[in-house]
Amino acid sequence: MKRYYFSLFVLLLVASIAWVLTASVAQQQGETVLAGLQSQVTVEFDQYATPSISATSKTDAFYTQGYLTASERLFQMDLMRRKASGQLSEVFGNKALPLDIMHRHLGFQKTAENIVVALPKDQRQILHAYTAGINAYLHNATLLAPEFLTLGYQPEPWQETDSILAGAPCYLTKFRDSCRRNSFTYAAKRRCSSRPASATD
Repeated sequence: MKRYYFSLFVLLLVASIAWVLTASVAQQQGETVLAGLQSQVTVEFDQYATPSISATSKTDAFYTQGYLTASERLFQMDLMRRKASGQLSEVFGNKALPLDIMHRHLGFQKTAENIVVALPKDQRQILHAYTAGINAYLHNATLLAPEFLTLGYQPEPWQETDSILAGAPCYLTKFRDSCRRNSFTYAAKRRCSSRPASATD
């Protein structure tokens, strides 16, 4: 009888872990209704699970990009904004305090606020759409990444400044070596402006 209960416990444990892992995986098939979209958007994934977005407007495209990015990278995104704003210790405790203090002294939060305010109107609209897409995922997600469950906290809604903060340690300081490994360039033919641009992952 004890062996039976132990086997049942193991089976339920494995099933629970499998459910958590599959429920938090980004959706790549089917349809999703998002209230923030102005028209229909199509997303196709290639053999490497890289998405291609087809939309009739920039705002819809960036809204969808925000949704997709959050569905695949929300925990990483949350850590990046927490690192730059000096809020890692809220999750990891006192051991993260020295890093938090350093980044608060660097003033990334205030710099991000100033950058957002100074953005041209068209770029601010794009940032707003991207932010709304991230928050749409937060609102719709059945289950967030396992890391959130393990650490026992829920991510706060995404702010426009958070997208600036996520890249702050790379672009606002001289310590860029850790970021260069993930840098890449968009070819001109893949951009609306017909000009190449650098980006980072």
